[in-house]
Amino acid sequence: MRHFKALGVAFAALVVLGVTATSAFATLPDISALAYPLHLNFADNGTTPTKLETTAATKLEGKGVLLLLLVEKLSELGLYLTLFLHVKSGTENCNTLGDAAGEVLLGDNEVHLVYPSLSPLTLGAAFLVKEFAIECGLVEIKVKGCALAKVTHPTSATEEVTLTTGELTGANGKNTLTEYDNAAGTEKVKCILLSNFGAGFLQSDENIGEAVHLVALEGGMFKISPI
Repeated sequence: MRHFKALGVAFAALVVLGVTATSAFATLPDISALAYPLHLNFADNGTTPTKLETTAATKLEGKGVLLLLLVEKLSELGLYLTLFLHVKSGTENCNTLGDAAGEVLLGDNEVHLVYPSLSPLTLGAAFLVKEFAIECGLVEIKVKGCALAKVTHPTSATEEVTLTTGELTGANGKNTLTEYDNAAGTEKVKCILLSNFGAGFLQSDENIGEAVHLVALEGGMFKISPI
């Protein structure tokens, strides 16, 4: 939990949650805030179920997730910081290097706002994952790729809000959304997560068992447009 007790320190060097996006309308959505920096936060009480599962049914399971985003200015690039809690492989606690047992941290990764190909009028957030390792006892698991979440947001481009909602779902090693349109709407971009439990990289899904409501801290307000 040490990563989240020093919010300002953790993000001081990040230029975050800009928004690269794709659209069949050749228009890029963006996030604008009434005041910067805009901090967005989701922190549950340690009960939200999480699961990483491969197409071979190998999996990690956890309870609890924290997600922090910082909007520092209107930009086409962004980063996110996520901490998964109480992560286990069977009965074995798992962690990223230097973190407490059960804690898996993803930091310094990009996020892009996109239009998923299956539903071009729906917003999505493509969370890019640079390859990293998770230790579960003597076993090392590697994860990399991209996870595409659905974003629910008021459809009025003029409405400032204090929260937005994301859903990251999947099963049997495949996330529900795995593809989005490029900016011109002419090509589809794959967004697939891969993990290696020791037998090579396999397609995987990251599933968060409830909607994630990202709340603007300190009374911040923002809007996403166009939708």
